[in-house]
Amino acid sequence: MTDKSLGYIIRRAAPNDVRAIATVHVQSWQSSYQGILPQDFLADLSIDSRMRGWTGHLSVPRRITLVGTTPDDRVVGFCDAGSNRDEPRAFDGEVYALYLLEEAKRKGLGRALFNEATAWLKQNDWSSWLAWVLTENAPARRFYETLGGQLLSEKPVTIGGVSYTEVAYGWRAG
Repeated sequence: MTDKSLGYIIRRAAPNDVRAIATVHVQSWQSSYQGILPQDFLADLSIDSRMRGWTGHLSVPRRITLVGTTPDDRVVGFCDAGSNRDEPRAFDGEVYALYLLEEAKRKGLGRALFNEATAWLKQNDWSSWLAWVLTENAPARRFYETLGGQLLSEKPVTIGGVSYTEVAYGWRAG
């Protein structure tokens, strides 16, 4: 899964990647959601807490977590996908998370991770998939729209005690 043209390596996450994935997850939230989520909530995000969640996620059947690494194997991004967890049920797969460190953004790694994850979904008989994104996260929304995502629906979500709206983008295998 190496994409030498980008200078990154994409591979399936291994158990020894949990700390790196949790670190990317926390740092990405802290930078991407600045000005969207409450500052105290972002400051309190814990790598150790995220590690507990990721340890469990990596062992779930029919789910894939991919990492994007530098040539020296430093994780700078990840993408997590599997079966759809919510409405709309017409979409059977879901891209649960796609996060990158600031240094890796706008260099093609996010697109490459997304494409690898959705290729895996197709290979595992999912014919459609969706991704949820906070309405206020304009860069992520543009990213999914650029990838051909069609706006499907919205739902309320509570993060850090505050209510927000998420929108779903959907794709069908072609």
